[in-house]
Amino acid sequence: TPPPPKTPPPPAVSSIMPTGNNNNESFRLHFDESWGNPDGIFSLMAPNVKVGDRIVDKVRLLIPFHDVEDVPLFKARLSEDGSSFILTKPTIPGYLRDRENIEAITQYVDRSVGVACEQCKNLYEVQSTTMEMEENAHLRTKDTTYKFPDGITCNNDTFNLGQNGEKPTDAYSLRIRVNMDLTQLGEIASADENPKMAYGVHPFMAIEMAVDDIDAKVRRTKKVSEEEVNSVDEAFMNFGITRTPNRNRRGGGTGMTF
Repeated sequence: TPPPPKTPPPPAVSSIMPTGNNNNESFRLHFDESWGNPDGIFSLMAPNVKVGDRIVDKVRLLIPFHDVEDVPLFKARLSEDGSSFILTKPTIPGYLRDRENIEAITQYVDRSVGVACEQCKNLYEVQSTTMEMEENAHLRTKDTTYKFPDGITCNNDTFNLGQNGEKPTDAYSLRIRVNMDLTQLGEIASADENPKMAYGVHPFMAIEMAVDDIDAKVRRTKKVSEEEVNSVDEAFMNFGITRTPNRNRRGGGTGMTF
């Protein structure tokens, strides 16, 4: 009987080194149908929100994530024209990415499948090692652009103050507020036959921004045509927001109130 073929060794790290995976994917957000959004994003547009002595329209985004250790990797910023925002996030969650967890994760999966797979473990270690190399920081994160509906642009003026009220350092950065909820899932059996309470951990982040009024659009673009004003009004009406001209608002100009 001929001997079984030898399992080929895993590829060397240098042979799978990608040139970069920081490709900027692009998706359109749906404020009235969040179930159509990518990445589990719950997106809300709230009209007529009172902030001090002002009334603004607000966008709130609720974004789930996997691993609290990845929080430092997340960054959010507006595009230059305010028509979208870019989220920098991990390519692979930290727990799966960490080489120290390979042994435990492999054992969990092999036990559930019932067959040990040394080849999978070796391949896992190769990719994990590649991502953890100091010069490969660009492999640990990627950028994704989320576009607002046509005619809607946003700014970071109102809802992105620091904990002490300090303003953003630039016109594009967005503050990420990290939240984590803990819920009881029920009792489960344990090795000592004493039931244990199981808990679910639900980390998510919240990002908020103010929707531009016409004055903000003028400041941003320096020129807004009548057609653009009408397109903005039409976009807002799709979300139940009616805007009326107000030429007496503080500061003058052709601002709009809601």
